[in-house]
Amino acid sequence: MLRLKCNFCGKEIDCPLEDKDAKQHACYECFQKLEGTMPASELDQIQVDVPSDALNEMITQDLLEEVFPSLWEDKKEELKEKSKKELAQFMFASGALAMGQRLAELGEEEEEAEEDDEKE
Repeated sequence: MLRLKCNFCGKEIDCPLEDKDAKQHACYECFQKLEGTMPASELDQIQVDVPSDALNEMITQDLLEEVFPSLWEDKKEELKEKSKKELAQFMFASGALAMGQRLAELGEEEEEAEEDDEKE
């Protein structure tokens, strides 16, 4: 990790070594202010220092919006028959599995992006 300055407010931020050559670097607060004011293609070129609690919240929200509806639709009848404890255990395990799969997908996407950068 490197310590760099946010290009927008000057605050010191963390930057992974592999992202040091990003077009710009931003703290999470500045990046949130930029969303909606710049095209996505420009936002994608900014390295953002996302705090772990915000990253966890983003991934959790992503899972709730994308994974839960299909899980609920597929297992709704089966879940109605479970005790509260069994239901909690099932949903916890399903969430942990979905989180693991999502993190693996994010890792694969990052590897693909790095490979594309190396080709350029």
